[in-house]
Amino acid sequence: MELSLPVFIFGPGFLASHSEPARFFPEEEIINARQFPEVVAGLTWTDNGSASVNAVPEMLSFYQRDFPEALYFGGHRPVSDRYALRAAGRFVQIHNPDKQNVAVVCPGEDFCFSKNICPVE
Repeated sequence: MELSLPVFIFGPGFLASHSEPARFFPEEEIINARQFPEVVAGLTWTDNGSASVNAVPEMLSFYQRDFPEALYFGGHRPVSDRYALRAAGRFVQIHNPDKQNVAVVCPGEDFCFSKNICPVE
């Protein structure tokens, strides 16, 4: 089952992976991620503080050229509240096992942290 899940997704104004990206991943590596174990690991198992400082800004700049306010979402490492911000506020961690939070990104709308991050009910 786990192997059928995507390792990276994007849409208008957002990127998402299981964890903060370890480094910048070009399109070819992401498309062929299953052939590159380091790509899968770098999008799913990155420890807090071990990602390249430029990973999130470079990923956003490359994959979200038309959306300068885009955010990158992930989980993996637990947070104590609804979310935690990393990478100068551009990476949003939402993994709180007690609250089961989700981020709802609506194309064409500004992301509102108090409204768009909510527990699953």
